[in-house]
Amino acid sequence: MIDVLTDPEIWLVILIISALGSLARLANFYAGQRGKDKIEAVYTRIKPETWENVLGYYQRMGPLPLLVASIPFVGTVLTIGAGMAGIGRNSFILWVMISKVIRNWILVLIIWWLL
Repeated sequence: MIDVLTDPEIWLVILIISALGSLARLANFYAGQRGKDKIEAVYTRIKPETWENVLGYYQRMGPLPLLVASIPFVGTVLTIGAGMAGIGRNSFILWVMISKVIRNWILVLIIWWLL
């Protein structure tokens, strides 16, 4: 296990994949900045109460909810909500990057353990 955790090539791959995934989430962030009404019109399957809950999370916790932005569907709602809530772009990228690195390391460790 130590070899996996200290291998610079694995770290590099994880950081590159995480950075690309974080940048891809910027599309959601910018969509959220367009406003709640426009988002609700596009994402009609998501209840308005969901958006209110997400905005409440950001009001109470700041960008901290972005730590789970790597979870499918949840991450989409959270990254759109970050734009709606006015989270700063640099803060957004930092927290989403942390989320992606954690998720990618968990995946690497699971794959390593299975092999």
